[in-house]
Amino acid sequence: MAQTLLLLITSSASTTATITDPSVGSPQAVPVVPGTTTSVVIQNAAQDMVYNTVNHLGIHVTAPNDISVYGVDWSTYLTEGYLGIPTDSLGYYYMVMSFPTDIGDAYPSQFMVVATHDGTNVTITPACTGISRPAGVAYTLTLNQGDTYQFGATGYSAPNYPDSTGSVVQSTYPVAVFSGSACADVPINYYSCNPLLEELWPVADWGVSFATMPFAQRLHGDTMRFLASADSTAVSLNGAQVATLNQGQVYQQTVTGPSFITANNPIYVAQYSNGSQFDGQQNFDPFMVSIPPISEYATNYSVGIMAPSCGFYNYETIIAPTSMVSWVTMDGIYISPGWAPLGTSGYAGTNVAVSAADHVVACTAPIGVIAYGYPYTPTSGGGSDDDGYGYPAGLLASYVTPLSTPTPTSTPTLTPSPSPTRSTTPTPTSSPTPFPTLSPTDTATCTPSSTFTSTPVPYTPTQSPTDTPPPTATFTATATPTPTATSIPTGIPTCVTNLWPDPFVPLRAFNHTLKISCLPTGSQVTFYSLSGELVDQVNEAGSMAQWDGKNTEGTPASPGIYYYVIQNGAAILGRGRFLLAR
Repeated sequence: MAQTLLLLITSSASTTATITDPSVGSPQAVPVVPGTTTSVVIQNAAQDMVYNTVNHLGIHVTAPNDISVYGVDWSTYLTEGYLGIPTDSLGYYYMVMSFPTDIGDAYPSQFMVVATHDGTNVTITPACTGISRPAGVAYTLTLNQGDTYQFGATGYSAPNYPDSTGSVVQSTYPVAVFSGSACADVPINYYSCNPLLEELWPVADWGVSFATMPFAQRLHGDTMRFLASADSTAVSLNGAQVATLNQGQVYQQTVTGPSFITANNPIYVAQYSNGSQFDGQQNFDPFMVSIPPISEYATNYSVGIMAPSCGFYNYETIIAPTSMVSWVTMDGIYISPGWAPLGTSGYAGTNVAVSAADHVVACTAPIGVIAYGYPYTPTSGGGSDDDGYGYPAGLLASYVTPLSTPTPTSTPTLTPSPSPTRSTTPTPTSSPTPFPTLSPTDTATCTPSSTFTSTPVPYTPTQSPTDTPPPTATFTATATPTPTATSIPTGIPTCVTNLWPDPFVPLRAFNHTLKISCLPTGSQVTFYSLSGELVDQVNEAGSMAQWDGKNTEGTPASPGIYYYVIQNGAAILGRGRFLLAR
């Protein structure tokens, strides 16, 4: 089968996406219908096939309503995909996460920069040698809107495996950065070559806490990589420190079970599907998925999935606070039990087999979602039909505003000064302004990149092909009755039952004491942080519960968004969220 380039577009509202592709000429208008994944074929001429050369091949997708966009390079045995980041959430400072090559310079570890504004100066400090570009020596290019530049690593000679990971990209206007490999074996020397592809998020959106689940059907785990943004970064896996890294250094490990990753400085985490030779499983090829930090989780996602004609078993991994797993829905239906705890992190995860369609995944608390798939056709001995793709379903993208900081050095292993931070009161502008200097510091405020369908349809998992799927350790969403007043003990005041199912509008704010009134005798109100951590619990007294804004230790809670659950015994009476303003 010939290679097919696809854009998968979803939206919670009927809209029209306009695609401007320089390789075609005229913009293309494409209708987007809620509940479906719109697939748009992109001409192969849109690919940038040349290294160390500026071309004009950037594709621009716009719409009057919020949309989610995924890019897919689909070909038999050679498929991969990525999540598109909104242009107003792109940044000025990136560090590259990629993978080394072990099959020659024709399939290099690589990255690409796409400009969004005319006159963008891009300074690149490669972590390894590229075509006419020595390692560690910074160089600057000027790109206009839609221009592309691709770096490819060179110097392969076993056991030297060039790796562009740790390269630094800085710009005077926001840019998009893509990374991966034309074809890579994961792990090195396990021969199941497949493309790797992701759109990277800027360092401003890196985090210090991550949760992962093993990919479905794998026996011996997945390859994980952790990239440090600053010197002296301690990385821990399930509570045990596994590495201390300096800026631009990467640590790699095979991870075999549900995991919780933490660090004392922001890091980038990528999860790689291993080739079929790694565990003898048929049909599995490498692919790369960027793992969103918990701080970038959203409450709802409209997830685009590969079409049935592409021939994949599709899965979604969902991570949620343990206290909220019973509230996670897919297309309006509660997901069945089967959540695995991630150590003592307070989070749990599950893998869900899904049909080839658009799916809305939602929860009242922020959750993480990734999508991936493997081909249908079983083979004898494995290898001949191996393939795979994967990408994050979405994240809370951030609008970044440049700050004036000292010009960074050209050595990618030095700690930026100051480290990337977020401002608590940024003011977004209608158009980006250039940096006064090249700066490793971004300021951000969050805006969701995924949207929620307000009228979800019943979810009925289907399997398009007649083939019997391989044995699965995943859990398919099943129907659970929606909580109503009839499931709540009689005598409960209407003002409580009206909290169900969604009291999240408006967002109530308070400074000192929060009062929840009209409660039945014996009720308890439990307060959680936005990440799902228990903050405090208060009992009803005189039909009212009052929270003084302190945690269980009597320490004032930090300003921010919190949510509460009202219970009477085992019955959940209501829920809500509020802003602690201080």
